[in-house]
Amino acid sequence: MMKIPAHGALAAAALACLGANYRTANFVVQAPTPALAQQVGDSAETWRRRLAIDWLGKELPAWQRPCHVSVKPGANMPPNGRTRVWVEAGRTHVASMILQGPQVRILDSVLPHEMTHAVFASHFRTPAPRWADEGASTVVEHETQRVQQERQLSAILLAGRGFPVAELLAAEDSAADAETLYVQGYSLTQFFLAMGGKQKFVGFLQDGMTGGWGGAARSHYGFETLDDLQGQWLAWAMPGL
Repeated sequence: MMKIPAHGALAAAALACLGANYRTANFVVQAPTPALAQQVGDSAETWRRRLAIDWLGKELPAWQRPCHVSVKPGANMPPNGRTRVWVEAGRTHVASMILQGPQVRILDSVLPHEMTHAVFASHFRTPAPRWADEGASTVVEHETQRVQQERQLSAILLAGRGFPVAELLAAEDSAADAETLYVQGYSLTQFFLAMGGKQKFVGFLQDGMTGGWGGAARSHYGFETLDDLQGQWLAWAMPGL
């Protein structure tokens, strides 16, 4: 074991507090250890490429400025993340991400979830509807996280707390019941994906955001009205309801 003088020990402790940085083409990762910083950075690039191809059919161009990623692992912390984005001179800038929770959940759930937000923001250059943004981001989480959402949906619908689909599609991020918006949005996203896959869903979102949800649901999925969409989604999500 290497012995460090007292003043050296203080310096080492200070550096440990600062953590380690790792730079990739599109990310600067700060984490408690070099190994974790590299693991998250390499995984971020892999997820960025994979998710763009899955949802958009092509890779994203390199970002002009790197996204700064802060990793805060903790065995007893709930998995959680936050992505900060802004549009400047017609370009989307994914400025930062915070990833926290058990290390395994950071890597298999929080990171891909936040990266989906980044891919959508880079593509649409405007905030995607919150139900869809959260729904699509939950699709790529670990099964344990997705099962929790599915259980919550049953409780929400049985309690009569669900949004009418027309209201959900138009809901703002500040919706009074954010939990219901996220859980129901995940289920509705799964429903659309089952009907045509991810790239069709992105096209539906694009048309819905610009031309209205009724026309987009009709042209992309064949629903005559949003009431028809609601009925078929409910029969799919809760066949015994």
